[in-house]
Amino acid sequence: MSATGVFAIITSQSAVVTALLTLCLHYIVGLCGSFALHELGHALVLLRADGGTSVTLERTAWRISVRATGAIRGRDAFLAALAGPGGCAVAGGILLLACPHALLHVWFFAHAVFLLPVFGDGRALISGARRWDRRLGEITP
Repeated sequence: MSATGVFAIITSQSAVVTALLTLCLHYIVGLCGSFALHELGHALVLLRADGGTSVTLERTAWRISVRATGAIRGRDAFLAALAGPGGCAVAGGILLLACPHALLHVWFFAHAVFLLPVFGDGRALISGARRWDRRLGEITP
């Protein structure tokens, strides 16, 4: 990609330069930035949760996520699950108002899909709602 960019600059092909800059902007701000904000939202709520001792970042080839250690209440799990996509939705709204033509807001609004029960956030949302006042993982009689 850098050879294409250098060639476009040398030959004064501004459309190619603009396309490459737009692609880089969408990769850095849209893709990477939205996932960083998503996980930061989870981490901030989990760090403030009563009973949580630490938050670790887990990374695989296809997934980045945070995991709390300790026994947190269901409401904290519910709020943490909502905080990731919720923070992205707020950022998406700001981007929509600030620069609608850039279409960066689409990346951030797309994080709402993670609230569906097939994803971890959606499952945590349901689990936290069901056990709102109880600590997750505790055995009930």
